[in-house]
Amino acid sequence: MKKFLFCLVLLLPLLTFAQFLVPDRLPQTYVNDYDGDKLTPEQVAALNQKIVTFRAASSIEIVVVVLSDLQGIEIEDASHALFNKWGIGKAGLNNGVLYLVSPNNRKSRIEVGSGLEGDLPDITAKALQEVQKPYYRAGDYYGGITAVLDGITTTLKPITWEQREAYRKKQAADAKLQQEQFIYILTCVGIVALFIGLIFLIYWRRAKAKAAKLAAIQQAQDAAKQKLIREQARQQLYKDVKNDIELVPQKIAQIANRKNNCFRKITDEKLPIDLGTYDAKIKKSEQYVLESLKGKYYAIAENDSADRLQEVNSNLRGLIIQHDKYVGEVERLYGTLSAQVDYVKSFQQRGKALYAAAQRELKNTPHTDLYPRLFEKVMAADRDYGSYFYEAEQLTNHYNTIINYVANQKAAAEKAARDRIDEENRKKRVAEEERKRKTRSQESSNYISYSSTSRSDDSTPSTPSFDLGGGSSGGGGATSDW
Repeated sequence: MKKFLFCLVLLLPLLTFAQFLVPDRLPQTYVNDYDGDKLTPEQVAALNQKIVTFRAASSIEIVVVVLSDLQGIEIEDASHALFNKWGIGKAGLNNGVLYLVSPNNRKSRIEVGSGLEGDLPDITAKALQEVQKPYYRAGDYYGGITAVLDGITTTLKPITWEQREAYRKKQAADAKLQQEQFIYILTCVGIVALFIGLIFLIYWRRAKAKAAKLAAIQQAQDAAKQKLIREQARQQLYKDVKNDIELVPQKIAQIANRKNNCFRKITDEKLPIDLGTYDAKIKKSEQYVLESLKGKYYAIAENDSADRLQEVNSNLRGLIIQHDKYVGEVERLYGTLSAQVDYVKSFQQRGKALYAAAQRELKNTPHTDLYPRLFEKVMAADRDYGSYFYEAEQLTNHYNTIINYVANQKAAAEKAARDRIDEENRKKRVAEEERKRKTRSQESSNYISYSSTSRSDDSTPSTPSFDLGGGSSGGGGATSDW
């Protein structure tokens, strides 16, 4: 099974070429236009003269083929088959070049014999075909082939094969000399680099030891500094806690002043709050705070640890916050009731204004006598703030609903008018664009352009020998498209 697969792989190139029927060469020419309509006889003669002149000077055979029908295979396979079947280039030298152009496939390829692959590498063959693209896109096949042919002859140079071999040997000797010089320089650089590396390694090891020693010293200094900072922070914390303990009676007195001011406001405004219950809670809390400060827990010493001082400070703040909470409850209750009183009063004021506005908007609305009766009922609640609070809010919301409805109706009417104007403007723009489009279409149909090109060649080439030498392709070359 393995032998069968191996044989199949070897036969694949032959099977590919077998599908392509290589056409016979046209007689007495290096330029083979099998399409028959891409080159004139004069153009073929001019191209032949270029190839014959270059062959006489360099012994290199160049063949140009124009073939649209590649019989369904790739241009690479077709050019390889043509090259080997025709034997382009001298036998033994393999110094042939095939330039295949396939107009229908919009592709071309330069196939290079194995003896010229160093002089005309694939990348150069690819670059030479870039100049053909504007010619072929314009349908000027003679101009494109001439440009590529000039590029090939310029690259290969019109020198004899003996001169070419001598030039190659000189290039090989120069390359060998450059290689030897490079190896010598590389060796010297390596030795110098090794010496510098050893010096750097010694210096690095010494620097590393010195850095480690300095790092240990710095670490010890940082530890001592951190210890000093912690001790200073502990001493400052001791001072702060001691000061807070001493200021507790002053804070208790401030809280008592707030309580007395709040109780006086509640009494003056006759708000329904049980002051006796709150007064008892506050006095009990004040007594608890003062007695707690007399205990051993709050007896701190200058050498106490930072954790101990922090715990005492936290508990002391908790005592003050807990005591302040009772006074805060009374203050929040007073603020809530005062806000409710102000809220109902504001509704009374808004009710007057909204009533007047609603009366103006609803002159013709039935059952309008309901609003005055309800309005007088709400406004009569002068001191009993909770009795008609809900009715006042409902009346105010009702007035707002009526006024908003009238405003929405006006806005809807204005929007409908604007939409109608926008639609009329849009129809006018569409009609104007259609009129302009018809005008442009009429002008384009009346425009006609004519162009013509011609080319002639008066030179009469001599009749050379067009036999090929039997060379073979090494598979080198490049493909391009346009």
